[in-house]
Amino acid sequence: MSVRAKTAILFIGLPYTGKTTLIQRLLETYPGEAIFADAIFTRTVPPSQSSLNRWLQEGPRLVAHIRDIIQQSTNEYFFIELGTMQAAPRNELMRWCRKQGYSVIPVWCRCNDAEVLQQRHQDRVEEIGKGQRSGAKIDITLDTLYERICAAFEEPASPEGFIEIDTSQRLEACLDALRQLMD
Repeated sequence: MSVRAKTAILFIGLPYTGKTTLIQRLLETYPGEAIFADAIFTRTVPPSQSSLNRWLQEGPRLVAHIRDIIQQSTNEYFFIELGTMQAAPRNELMRWCRKQGYSVIPVWCRCNDAEVLQQRHQDRVEEIGKGQRSGAKIDITLDTLYERICAAFEEPASPEGFIEIDTSQRLEACLDALRQLMD
């Protein structure tokens, strides 16, 4: 697949599936901008009002913020981490990007190995314990919200066109698959 100069790569998936890691690594090769829906959410919603239900409700507003960021930027690549955003707002963002002339590559990060997922969670807990909080992510523990998030996540339907990447595979293999889509 050959893409035009302006490209929006949208990443969805459950927590700990490697979305942020893939984005960070792609930015090493492709000059562009990373946009994290979680970071927008935490900047716009007070912590006292933060909840899974609020996250799900904020989808349209998060999309509006993402559109504003894209419109104000001169970057040609946008790596947009949507996490568990519902289908309606993520589809609206895809339509808008296409209307603006962007090639859109929708990517569904899915970790098909429970042990790998558990290890990523443990690594993140250790990072948080060392004070290494990421502004790109909302810190979620597997034992509190994870099951509710899984239940609320709307897996992509065929018409959405998401390409599934099994992020339990080697990181380089995942990156190679994404680079093939981009080049």
